[in-house]
Amino acid sequence: PITRRRARRRVIGCSGGTMSQGPTRGAWLREEARLSAPIAAAMCDLAGLRPGQAVLDLACGIGEPALEAARRVGPSGRVWGIDLDAEALAIARGRATELPNTAFVHGD
Repeated sequence: PITRRRARRRVIGCSGGTMSQGPTRGAWLREEARLSAPIAAAMCDLAGLRPGQAVLDLACGIGEPALEAARRVGPSGRVWGIDLDAEALAIARGRATELPNTAFVHGD
């Protein structure tokens, strides 16, 4: 039978731990980024982002929709992401290496 623990392993592709701690958390956050990309694109569509605009993403986590917003506002625009989770911010910064118009800040 598929227990709750086995189901979680299948979803995040790990061998143990929980989604909120331990070595599997980084893998889970990266999978979250992949799954949330279409939602981030839709949010940016609804916001009507254009080149040159400034965007603030509160509770940005691993960078969605901040990264999509940065692509849309282009080099003349600026995007700031703020989050409490240092590990998620590190992943966001790593994903933003090709987007110099972004800054991810640890804060409340």
